[in-house]
Amino acid sequence: ELKERKIEQVDGSLEKLDRSIEVIQQRKEQGRARSLVELVELGKRRNMANPAAWAVNVYAARLGRKPTGEDYAQARRAAT
Repeated sequence: ELKERKIEQVDGSLEKLDRSIEVIQQRKEQGRARSLVELVELGKRRNMANPAAWAVNVYAARLGRKPTGEDYAQARRAAT
């Protein structure tokens, strides 16, 4: 079943959206988050499904190792 949609047209001009600037800003923001807790908070602000797991993976990668169970436990505590 198809629903008809009405398109509203408004006066103005279109502007090209430059995603590269947004991506660069996100990378800088991620780089500024130094601790595991800061990474979890960043993941929350970005509305990630599982910010604790994402933060653990980023943090462990920075340290050049695999995430440990203790890392996940610490991130879960920070997420609550």
